[in-house]
Amino acid sequence: VGHGGAEHALAWRLSSSPEVGCVYVAPGNAGMAWHAAHGHGQPGGHSHEEAEGYVGHVHSAPLVPVDVPLTPPHFKEVKDFCRERSIALAVVGQEQLLREGLADALRGAGVPTFGPSQAAAEVDSSRDYSKALVERLGLPVAEARPQEGESTNPEVSILTFSDGVQFKVLPAAVQDQKRSLDDERGAITDGMGAFVPSVAVEDETLDHIEASIIRPILETLRREDRPFVGCLHAQLAITSSGPKVIALRPCLGEPAAQAALPIVEGDLFEILSACARSRLPSDSTLAVRPNTSAVAVVMASGGYPGTFQRGHAINGLERALCVPGTHVFHTGTTSEDMKEASTPKSRSAPSRSFSGISGNMLGLSQQRVITCGGRVLTVASVGGTLHEARERAYVGVRAINFSDSWFRHDIAAKASLAKRPYVRSPGCSPREGASPTNGGSSKAVEDALQQEEFTYRSAGVDTAAAEAAMKSFEPIVRTTWKQDDPVEPLHRGKVSKACFGNGDMLVSSSSALGTKLKVATSVGQYDSLGIDLVALSANEVAARGAEPLFFHEHFASEKLDAHQAKLLVKGVADGCVEAGCRLLDVGLTELPGVFAPGGCDVVGFCVGVVSAASVLPRTADMAVGDLIIALPASGLHSNGFSLARAIIRAAGLEYSQAAPFDPTRSLGEALLPPTRIYAKAVLALAKQGLLRGAAQVARGGLEHCLDATLPPGFVAHLTADAWELPAALRWMAAVGKVPCEEIVSTFNCGLGMMLVIAAEHKQQVLNVLNDLHEEPLVVGKLRACPPNGGGKRVIVEGAQGSWLMLPELGVSLPFPEVLSSLQDPWTVSRMRVLVLAGSEDITPVQALIRATRVPASAAALVGVASAYQQGKAMMLARSAGVKEIVLGGGRFTSTDFFCAGLDDELGAPAEAGAGGAFIDAPNAAADFSAALEQEMEALQAEMLVVLDDVDPALLTRQFLIRRLGKVLVVHASLLPAFSGPSPLDAALRSGVCVTGCTVSFAVPPTALGDKGNRYGPQVLQEPVRIAAEDTVQSLRQRLVEGGA
Repeated sequence: VGHGGAEHALAWRLSSSPEVGCVYVAPGNAGMAWHAAHGHGQPGGHSHEEAEGYVGHVHSAPLVPVDVPLTPPHFKEVKDFCRERSIALAVVGQEQLLREGLADALRGAGVPTFGPSQAAAEVDSSRDYSKALVERLGLPVAEARPQEGESTNPEVSILTFSDGVQFKVLPAAVQDQKRSLDDERGAITDGMGAFVPSVAVEDETLDHIEASIIRPILETLRREDRPFVGCLHAQLAITSSGPKVIALRPCLGEPAAQAALPIVEGDLFEILSACARSRLPSDSTLAVRPNTSAVAVVMASGGYPGTFQRGHAINGLERALCVPGTHVFHTGTTSEDMKEASTPKSRSAPSRSFSGISGNMLGLSQQRVITCGGRVLTVASVGGTLHEARERAYVGVRAINFSDSWFRHDIAAKASLAKRPYVRSPGCSPREGASPTNGGSSKAVEDALQQEEFTYRSAGVDTAAAEAAMKSFEPIVRTTWKQDDPVEPLHRGKVSKACFGNGDMLVSSSSALGTKLKVATSVGQYDSLGIDLVALSANEVAARGAEPLFFHEHFASEKLDAHQAKLLVKGVADGCVEAGCRLLDVGLTELPGVFAPGGCDVVGFCVGVVSAASVLPRTADMAVGDLIIALPASGLHSNGFSLARAIIRAAGLEYSQAAPFDPTRSLGEALLPPTRIYAKAVLALAKQGLLRGAAQVARGGLEHCLDATLPPGFVAHLTADAWELPAALRWMAAVGKVPCEEIVSTFNCGLGMMLVIAAEHKQQVLNVLNDLHEEPLVVGKLRACPPNGGGKRVIVEGAQGSWLMLPELGVSLPFPEVLSSLQDPWTVSRMRVLVLAGSEDITPVQALIRATRVPASAAALVGVASAYQQGKAMMLARSAGVKEIVLGGGRFTSTDFFCAGLDDELGAPAEAGAGGAFIDAPNAAADFSAALEQEMEALQAEMLVVLDDVDPALLTRQFLIRRLGKVLVVHASLLPAFSGPSPLDAALRSGVCVTGCTVSFAVPPTALGDKGNRYGPQVLQEPVRIAAEDTVQSLRQRLVEGGA
């Protein structure tokens, strides 16, 4: 009984019990109805959780929302429903109903009920009783939560299941994060996220909490004839002087329930049923899944916990459920446009009908889920580590979108950097690590979190989302495989046994160039890109021990440039010659409307052959002590260019300039050396039986290159002083403040191919490679996986010190963690920028704030100006501490001039105002421009950025003449297409499949041209694909997230 996220999580877990035929929820919510309509399973009918050992729901009982009046004090309708449906267990999850005595009424009707009596619920409902109870027991009470900006103690939830006499404490504390903003700033909420296990509670601390807080409370309630049957949710502060009570709740609260329930081990129905029947065995154990963590992130409406809007459509729920180990629990949602549907069939649901079943809540797949609360959704993910669970949760969050959505970006961030969380296991002693009172944090961790830094994801590449997508493809792809095909990850050269009668096998690999193509286009250098394309595939094929046979290439462009295409094909041919394979086919396609003007892409695939006895890797032969030999790279090769481009763009550099790390070459030339092809070297070793495994350093960078090569239990331990990080990467690390771990997980770090060999073959292997004019480096060896390795297959030791050392200077270029006085990026002159924003709720202001706070940025944001004092842009500026400027004291919003502003020197007529009166539009334009000019002079702003929700016609001709070359205008289309008002709506109505964003210089209008046109030379265009289900709001959201 209930309608929140905690009840949703309870219903979901109960539905997975083999003893349960149907779960009725009263009244339920749109999420439960959505699951009922969609079969409550993963799209496509596959369960990633089941495959990974987590709680699956392919075989779950259905969730059936019902319209049953919940009328106190007798709750007659609920009792009638339970009697007619032969309900085996009632779970009351809503605090208000417990206060009103629903659990008492159900027990009085003979219904086994999990939920405390009205008297026992007074631990929460009666402040006087709760205070007296705590004082009588002498329990330590937490002081009032500190004000914003003050240090806070970790807050945790301790969940205890009780049958009134016996009780079991969940052996993993849930750590809550309740502040509304990142870094524990903002207002206190009911919870913006949670994770489990907590890093703040060790085994000893949990034992102390159970003995000194939980047991006295439950025993006192029993002695006072108010035995507690249900879940006692104790909220505690973990302080330097020990745990202290914040509050006691009579049921599972949010978002702790969403974080904890996915990892509770065993049948939840059996646990709750035993409590309801006072049969909880004294010798039983309540456990969580070993080596498992969960992270829950709340998605809220903008403005929460203050005022917020309702009724926004939610998109992407199915996409989020494609992420392994991820669930979406609804709190503040409802549905519209739903059609009546019949009750879902269950394994053993009673056949009798009941008029209370909510047909409209069951819905069909056509229904729309919309927002109706402050906290809207909780995305909860399970993983082997907190880091993995957190990555999955945020991939799920990014898959979902609704207007004005808000969520914290740092849930479990500090904890996932700690060595390990604490989980109490039967028979295990406390483990080493952070103290139980400091939250597992350290100054180094906090300092790292406070720094603005470049990452691959901030540059637009979400590797976690890509990994989740690849895992979701695997069940589909495997339906096409033959029975004897080996089961392998998708992102490596694939082996097929269905080939030749002589036992030879085929290996194939496909590739694309990625954003290296953008750099090549910028400098007009295409001749070596074909070599990159061949190398990416041929190296994968060779790493499986196969000899490359043939290659296919396909080139697609917006408009065919024959010379460009010829250069690409010439490069492919050169690469095939070097790899020893044939170029069998070249394809060409023109796709106007798909690519931006001048855009193109090129893909290819390689097929090789290998005998069954020679397939690599030979994992059975690998052993601790095997050596890792690396073959150097020629440069960045083809990975990490999105991050490299973002740093270069923020630094204000052009590809034609001299490279700051190599003045003998242009920046473009320094970044474009082709990927090396290692096929001859790898196959030479493989044919002599000297190779146990090989892996190209490409996708996933150095950190993940050996993921599919090493057997379980092994890790490649590399010594950083065995080679030098390339100068280009040292420069990017320093200028972009790129964390060391981000460098390792994104770039090749100067190594192109990794070879695993037996230690006794070292000299023989080095001789073979030297004869082939290679420069092999012994960079590490295989070791057993350390217990706190976090699942990594490659560990680089000493990267912070010797790896970054500049031998010629005897000093090191710093990563953020070792920042020295060698460089102060803030001493570089930065252009002072003012942003002019309108009233749009979906705005790029937040992205601009973050971008300009990166030390490598060439811009300093000095303020955000708008005519709308309460607009979202102003709210974001306010929360970020950026100066807000309300133009004209808000008087400009009283007219319709933002839709019809005209220039004062072009003879504009008067315009009708919002109330029907005529307003002198030219004078208003001059007034607006004058107010803006005054603010820019006061702020000494050198550049004005006009966002797309402001009509550029507000800027007079004289203003633009004075500021010529100093005003940038953002427009939400790929100009010249849809250059008028409402460009996103126009794009959707036109049926095009691609639109985007254009940044251009503003120019003064002329009397001969379009008087309202202010768009001059273009600076940048970025395309965005239009999805079939897109609305103006969802399309705008993606434009903003893409950096528009």
